[in-house]
Amino acid sequence: MREINLQEYQRSCCPYFISGSERSLLLEVARVTMEPDSGTDAGGGYFLTPSSIVGAIAAGDLSVVIRPKIGILQALSLACYAIGKIRFRLDDFPFLAAYSLPDVLALALAHQARRAFGRGLLHGYRDREEALSTVRGRIRFDNQLQRRFGIPLPVEVRYDEFTADILANRLVKAAVYRLGGMPLRSSESRRNLGWMAAMLEDVSLDEFAPDRVPSLRFDRLNEHYRGVVELARLVLRHSAYELGRGAVRA
Repeated sequence: MREINLQEYQRSCCPYFISGSERSLLLEVARVTMEPDSGTDAGGGYFLTPSSIVGAIAAGDLSVVIRPKIGILQALSLACYAIGKIRFRLDDFPFLAAYSLPDVLALALAHQARRAFGRGLLHGYRDREEALSTVRGRIRFDNQLQRRFGIPLPVEVRYDEFTADILANRLVKAAVYRLGGMPLRSSESRRNLGWMAAMLEDVSLDEFAPDRVPSLRFDRLNEHYRGVVELARLVLRHSAYELGRGAVRA
């Protein structure tokens, strides 16, 4: 694996030899400016200058990392502010330069969860259909006749259950377990994920495909959940790690 480490808006300290397909990928996806190295006798070397796009990209055996000119926490804060869904300040939670991006997301999610869970878990009504020994809600007469053939018990019923096992909490729990499956450098991040998992113990664990993460409508009853739910949705939609560096995929 050939590794190239760059920093936003800074020209590389040395030229790199890259193929035509790799040049096209860096130009089109990462918008990296390339300056031919006139001092190389063999030719083909380029000085690379990234633009405002930061992150990681892989092409064949080439691995390119573009670091932001500011800290990763500041970059994440600005990105959240730009999309207008989650906002946090730099002093909302402790952060060390040695933390990885999953660590930062785990700390940010825990910070939002503490604000959301301060009043207890959000509850809502969910439609349930069961066979019970007592009547609860509405009797499903068609199902009762088809399945029980006139036997009075159990009774096929449909009722609304007031429960914490609702979509908002299931999204947060799915994000907690998604982050928990990533390599974390911080023990604090793992403790925070464990705390959130314990809080959501009675909530169903669902797996959401990145392109099928449902959205929620917020009102005065669930507005305090907006931060934690929107951050959980971002984690579920964009937590695909494909670049390999050593034994860790990132």
